Amino acid sequence: NKATVVITDLDFNIEFVSNNMLQMTGYQPSEVVGNTPRMFQGPKTDSKISKSIRKQVNESADFEYVVTNYKKDKSLYKCHIKGYPVYDNKQNLIKYIALEKVA
Repeated sequence: NKATVVITDLDFNIEFVSNNMLQMTGYQPSEVVGNTPRMFQGPKTDSKISKSIRKQVNESADFEYVVTNYKKDKSLYKCHIKGYPVYDNKQNLIKYIALEKVA
């Protein structure tokens, strides 16, 4: 199973997702762009992990977690996420890129 690419701005607004988002979540890329990853969260999503990801983004750090997420049909899946900061040529943090796979 190929990784899905997700690019967000620093406020977690999704700017891009690869086409295999549909296979992983049931959402078309056009349904995801403009939202935040919170759209995949629900009662079984661990808020401690979500807060840890936010902290690491605020510190411009890489992160790696397995998160319980929800598909469009509300079924659960485990999502293995690796996130990396993206910098411009002046070393300003401008985006985050995440590689996500079903765990």
